[in-house]
Amino acid sequence: MIRLLTIDEIPKAAELGPLFYKEGNLPGSFIPETFIKNWENIFNNNIGFIIGMFDSKSKIIGLLGGIMSADFNDCTLYASEMFWFVKKENRGRSISLLDAYEKEAINRGAKRCSMGLLVGLHPDGLGRIYERRGYSPVEKTYFKTL
Repeated sequence: MIRLLTIDEIPKAAELGPLFYKEGNLPGSFIPETFIKNWENIFNNNIGFIIGMFDSKSKIIGLLGGIMSADFNDCTLYASEMFWFVKKENRGRSISLLDAYEKEAINRGAKRCSMGLLVGLHPDGLGRIYERRGYSPVEKTYFKTL
C-alpha cells in the first residue's frame, strides 16, 4: 500500500534514515530527532509531504518526501524531492512512490517537480528512468565538509 504519512508517523519514517544515509554514503549524519522535528514543522506549515510504502503488516518499507515551494525566479509552485528510499528487498515497486509523488504535487498545485539523483545509489539507471518520465537533468550538486 502507498499513501501519505500522517504527522504521527514521522518517527516511524525516521527509522529508515540510518539505512538511507549508509547506503547512499551521504555527507553529515542522520539525527532522528532532528529529522522528526523538521518534518513535523514542515507538516504543521503545510509545505511538504511524505509518501510511504507499506508492507502487508503496515510496516514502512519505503518513503519519498517532498517540499512545496514557489520558484524564486517566476513564483511557479513546484515540488522538490528531499529523499527517496526503499529497502533493497522492496525496490521492484519503487516507481509507485514516484507516481504518488507526482500526483500529490499536482494535487497541491505544483506546475513542476524535481527529483534528485544520488551518485551512490543507482545513478545511471535512475537517470534513465527520470528522463523516460519527462525529467531533464539540470544541475549536479557537490558537497565539501568544512
